[in-house]
Amino acid sequence: MAIQNPENYLDIIKREEEARKKDGQKELKEAVGIVTVKLEEPFEWCGVKYDEINMDFQHMTGENIEALEEELTALGIDTSQPISNKKYQRYLAARASGVPADMLPKLPIDIYYQITTAAQRFLVVTV
Repeated sequence: MAIQNPENYLDIIKREEEARKKDGQKELKEAVGIVTVKLEEPFEWCGVKYDEINMDFQHMTGENIEALEEELTALGIDTSQPISNKKYQRYLAARASGVPADMLPKLPIDIYYQITTAAQRFLVVTV
């Protein structure tokens, strides 16, 4: 399946490359700290329509991550390898965006991967 909205993914890559050119970890963290994924078509979930998913990872706190890991553990989801765990990334993206975690896998696969990849990239840069 082709990426329906490649500019979102390409924009993330471009921002990362620009941050690397500045040769600083701080710039790279900022490049992946706030990510917006635009949806090709509005998506409705529980009566709310979404045109885009805005994830703000840079304003999350340690308390957010601890609460996330407690929730995932209670659900029986492994938290030991967050960089390679799509469910961990999904729940992290949900927390960063304020959208329900159960909604994200209902999105088209290319959008789902853009969202979880944004969470994964943030983890890679910050861990």
